[in-house]
Amino acid sequence: MSHTSCPPLRSKIARVNRAIGFARAFLFCALVPALLSAEVRIEVDELPGDRWRITYLDLEAAESFRFAHETFYPRAESWEVGSEAACSLTVEEGRETLDCPQGLPSSLSFELPTDTRIRQKGYPLHVAFSDGGRLFYSGHLALQGVAPTTLCFRALEGRLVILRGKTGPEVCWEADAVAAEDGLFVFFGASGPEATEALALIADRGLPVWLRDRTVKILPRLFDHFRERFGLSLPWTPTVLLSWSEKPSSGRTFAGSTLDAQLQVHLEGVGWQEPDAQALEGILFHLAHEVAHLWNGQLARLRFDPAEEWLKEGGADFLAGQALADLGLLSAMRWQQREDDAERECRELLGDRSLATPLDNRGVDYRALYACGLHFAALIDSEAGAAAGGGVGFTALTGRVLSGALGEDGAYESWDYFAALQAVAGAGAGRKAHRLLTVGFENEN
Repeated sequence: MSHTSCPPLRSKIARVNRAIGFARAFLFCALVPALLSAEVRIEVDELPGDRWRITYLDLEAAESFRFAHETFYPRAESWEVGSEAACSLTVEEGRETLDCPQGLPSSLSFELPTDTRIRQKGYPLHVAFSDGGRLFYSGHLALQGVAPTTLCFRALEGRLVILRGKTGPEVCWEADAVAAEDGLFVFFGASGPEATEALALIADRGLPVWLRDRTVKILPRLFDHFRERFGLSLPWTPTVLLSWSEKPSSGRTFAGSTLDAQLQVHLEGVGWQEPDAQALEGILFHLAHEVAHLWNGQLARLRFDPAEEWLKEGGADFLAGQALADLGLLSAMRWQQREDDAERECRELLGDRSLATPLDNRGVDYRALYACGLHFAALIDSEAGAAAGGGVGFTALTGRVLSGALGEDGAYESWDYFAALQAVAGAGAGRKAHRLLTVGFENEN
């Protein structure tokens, strides 16, 4: 039997998985409200000296106090429990729990310093702007089995809080259990956002001038490009949070993420000071990658996450490179070189495995998520373009896949790309990508 069995057979499996997904969603909607009956109010106050106070109120209804997010830096190292509660933080099964021998109080508070350490997995608690602004990631506040109804954030006098389109000295957010755990970045700073039709930008005033100018110019073009090529508009105005830290090293680093209607980017290193060719390509590519995630990670979501995280991450890399090439910001030769580099790196890192083999999103496999996902997208793009005379590629197919997802349960998977491809190129199309997914590079000939 050939290893390149046709994708339609797997599409049947995908339909079964989709039905299972609907059943899980129904059970979640039916059962979770009963399980998450406790309502807790969380207040975050910015304090002088780059410190914070977090207060939990209305804890009477909570059976326990256990954080939903695991932490690679135990909160007990820096979170000081208020003297009003005879409690201490302990770790149980990877989650930090509040141990209160005299019983859980109705309210308690923690005080802590700003903590910008990078987590091995997940988001930092804080992101520092060089101009004194701060981001606070609210997901680290969520409690397991408890649905906070209100999270309130208060800034120091003379400063503002910005969250979900609201700006003021205090901003509150009504969140259900899922939204509370997913979290958002809350901005604390001295000035409000710069608003355009496409986005609201909060940019570090300490950014090198060329970086700020380039960002302000390219972001609206990227949003317009993806909207047009996907045929999908975002139902919300995203907030872009761009911070900068000049560290004494000569290099440059980039960290980015997307959350609900948010795009967050942090740059570090003196290597960003001057706009050389490598720095320019780097910032353009990184920004385009994160903008693409607002569609393929926020507007719609992966059905099998993290099993197919390579599709979202590598797909965003391909979408970013193609967008820059289409906009004349990346040469065809340089884009082809990136595609070739991705295939070579994927071969090296994947070895005798296939993309269906679970990849760890840490360590060496972390690089494979991007390289192999980009190579998968390039294979799909090549075959679609050949069949449609160059008029349809991975970007256009992504628009179709996302539109289909939004018409169902809001989720997509790799097999949806095969269905979209076959609608353009005919039954059985996508054999090379299918082989990469199910067999890998072994026995190619």
